[in-house]
Amino acid sequence: MNAPAAVDHVPSVDALESDDLLILAASWEQRCLGLASKLRGYRCKHILMTIYDGPSEKRAENIKTLRQVLCPVAPLIEFEAKHSNPIENVRKTLGFIRNLRLNRTPRITLDLSS
Repeated sequence: MNAPAAVDHVPSVDALESDDLLILAASWEQRCLGLASKLRGYRCKHILMTIYDGPSEKRAENIKTLRQVLCPVAPLIEFEAKHSNPIENVRKTLGFIRNLRLNRTPRITLDLSS
């Protein structure tokens, strides 16, 4: 497993293969856009975007921007999450990973910035 690192572009876990999954979060904070701006050349099979509750104009703008950037990269799956009860989102995420039914360790890039 790789340690978290600041990067100017996002590499796949294995340079010769697409990642199975990119996991990131959308919110009203500007930092949720950081990873999406660094995806040039990045390859993955699925993108899972957690969308936190707390509707706001800025949150809606960020979600729109993320959809525009992420949809050309890979199929985008959106999971809602509640700040008051994030466990349900964790369960959905783990269920999604299990349903990939891989016969190996999944290649997952996780954005920790948000």
